Amino acid sequence: PPQISIYRGPILRLCESPEEVVQEVYDTVVHELGHHVGLDDDEMPY
Repeated sequence: PPQISIYRGPILRLCESPEEVVQEVYDTVVHELGHHVGLDDDEMPY
């Protein structure tokens, strides 16, 4: 089945708080799901 891999290191380097980590993971999953259903980057809300 299709899967989304999220790498901890880059996200932890990008974020400064646990709340930012949660938001970044959420944003990444939503973004990748958008690609899965055929949306281009410019069609996504962020």
